Amino acid sequence: MLEADQLTTKERNLFKSILSLLNERHYEAKQYKKGLKNAETILKNHPKHGETLAMKGLLLNSMDRKKEAYIFVRKGLKYDIRSHVCWHVLGLLYRSDRNYHESLKCYKNALRHDKDNAQILRDLASMQVQTRDYKGLVVTRNILLLQNPKKSSWLAFAVAAHLNGDFGKALQILNAYESSISHPDKKDFEMSEIHLYKNIVIAESGDMAGALEHLEKIKDKIVDIVSWKEKKTELLLKSEKFEEAEKEALSLLELNPDNTKYHSYLWRAKKFDPKVLTAKDEDRINYLTHLYEELSSKYLDSSECKRMPLTFLSGDSFTKHFRNYSIPSLIKGIPSLFQSVKDLYSDPEKVQLIENVFLEFLQHLEKNNTLEENSDEKEPPSTLLWALVFLAQHYRQIGNTRKALEVIDRAIKHTPTVIDLYMIKARIYKEAGDATVASEWLEYARELDLADRFLNTKSTRYLLLSLIHI
Repeated sequence: MLEADQLTTKERNLFKSILSLLNERHYEAKQYKKGLKNAETILKNHPKHGETLAMKGLLLNSMDRKKEAYIFVRKGLKYDIRSHVCWHVLGLLYRSDRNYHESLKCYKNALRHDKDNAQILRDLASMQVQTRDYKGLVVTRNILLLQNPKKSSWLAFAVAAHLNGDFGKALQILNAYESSISHPDKKDFEMSEIHLYKNIVIAESGDMAGALEHLEKIKDKIVDIVSWKEKKTELLLKSEKFEEAEKEALSLLELNPDNTKYHSYLWRAKKFDPKVLTAKDEDRINYLTHLYEELSSKYLDSSECKRMPLTFLSGDSFTKHFRNYSIPSLIKGIPSLFQSVKDLYSDPEKVQLIENVFLEFLQHLEKNNTLEENSDEKEPPSTLLWALVFLAQHYRQIGNTRKALEVIDRAIKHTPTVIDLYMIKARIYKEAGDATVASEWLEYARELDLADRFLNTKSTRYLLLSLIHI
């Protein structure tokens, strides 16, 4: 530092208060003006004090005066090119502009003049992750571990080795950490997660048998037993132990029969792919139909067990099951009915069958106020409303804007106080390309319930979208 020795005691204290920005004191508290005032006090007597110039640049950058910030930081570097502070600050500026490669170079230059600076090393590690320099990250994290062998340092070092593809080293680090703590068998959440992470590393190394063996060994130490079961099922599937995997998948379904991931485990264990099943796969379809009949009767409240057959059924079987699936939701007035079957719209045949079913529902409701042709059970007025809502979303999804607007207008005329209807109408206009009208309708919906924060946020987003399209 060229002029550091010339600073008075008061000025050195002022500079230390500015330097504390790098230790996240004034910097995080956003006391930029106070820091700027202190920097100008020093520069008044020492205009060529490089580190103060650099810190002033950092403050200006935080105040969105980027052009001035770079001028002051580079000027500071010119007057004190050997200062780790100047190089570090320039790296921070580049990082704020997402210029990670230049930021990385600056941090490396800073370390040439202060190789053991922990803050610079941490920032360097962050940039090495951003630039995918995993080999360098391993070296940096090793240095930080030697400086401060705490838990976070051990784990960061292990993750660095893992990212670098050195699974053996990652496991050695995790084993070394376990041996360094006083109670490695203690059952707490943090150690439980470390054990599960270690299992991921073993599995990614390609040792599936070892991963399964390790998973059984750590079972008593795991707090999140659901994650343990999921991991075991995945490993069994990858190891092609399908019978065991099926048992685990069924046990997971007992915990949560509405989790689609658990259903996918079951399908994989049976070596079925619902996306490629056709009418020719009659035996498989019959097996799955019977399976989901059992699951639906076992888990009466599970909507997913009732919905899953829609993914593999076709023709009349699909129509029958879709009718049975939709009717309870229509009667209860569940707005998310369309969302639950939206994934079926990749199949044109099923799209047409869905439309046919709902047009039939609509016809019976308007004629007899029933969902079935020969039914004597009268439906409440809300059933017709939610049938119209579904059809409007259906037409929106297939791109028939005119029909979608016609149907949603009928729904609004039927019950003008339901906020969801105006939100659907706004989305129809948005997807048709008229962001201005979409914003107007969503604003109308917002005014019906000013206390709804979701509507407030949604209306703001639509308004911004309309301004972009002006």
